Order: sequence, then structure tokens, then C-alpha cells
Amino acid sequence: MEYSQAKKLPLSFLATLGLRGVSLGRGERAVAIPYFGTSGDEIAVRYRLSMTGDQRFRWRTGSKVALYGLQRLAKAREGGWIIVCEGESDTQTAWFHNLPCIGLPGAGTFREDWAAHFEGFDRIFVADEGDDGAVAIKRWIAKSSIRDRVHIFTLDGVK
Repeated sequence: MEYSQAKKLPLSFLATLGLRGVSLGRGERAVAIPYFGTSGDEIAVRYRLSMTGDQRFRWRTGSKVALYGLQRLAKAREGGWIIVCEGESDTQTAWFHNLPCIGLPGAGTFREDWAAHFEGFDRIFVADEGDDGAVAIKRWIAKSSIRDRVHIFTLDGVK
């Protein structure tokens, strides 16, 4: 699977997360990335159509935008801290390395009602990738009720 190679994550690991190749019709192929709720039920699916370009993603009809990884929050809360990444693949990479993480489906997608999911976390680490997305992320953090618990970090030389 091209996605596995591009993200440098084992296909077997991605399969444990529910990722699968699908046909969307008319010869169009995609990677289905399921989003699970806090109780582990599938609440949405986002399709990864390509690795590059403007049309990389599409939501399955009827899906509502949500945080990626809600099913892992209870376990993550035990440690008192969590990482917030932009995108599913960054979140998957953190999980592969056993780091507590939740993903934003896009930098500008945060909704304040999602702040309730961060109850019980003393520290919330947010990745700053140094791009336009980081500007959007800092904008919502400044207005959010979680802002006093947020610590922004960068990883030099790493996307």
C-alpha cells in the first residue's frame, strides 16, 4: 500500500487501526481511515485519495468531522498528558511509538466543543510544523478554554 510506504508505517500496524484500501467507483482507489468515538464505535471515515495535491482527502457521505483517536483518550488520560497532531498520519506515527496522541483532521478544524475531550489532561502538547497550519492552530489555541494547558513544540528538521 502506497500510504504505508509514504508514511513509513508497517502495513500490519495500519491494519490494526482499521485502515484499508477501498474502491470508490470509476476506478478511483483510496485508503479508508476510520474515525472511532470514545466508546470505540466507528463515527466517520475519511478517504485518503492521494499522497500529494489539493484533492488528497474526502469524507465518506454522512461523516461528521471529529477528532481522530477519540477511542484512545481514556488510556491516554492515565498519564495526564497528550499530544495533538495535525492529520491522521502524524497521529498514527505517535501511536506506533506508543505516545498518547489525538489528531486534528486539519489545522483549522478545531471546534471549541471538542475542548471537553481534553478534561483530565494537565498538559496538552501541540506540534508546530512551521507552516500555514501552525498559524491556524495557534489562532484557535489563543481563543480556547484549554489554552493554559497547551505547550507548543517544534521538531527541527522533521515534518
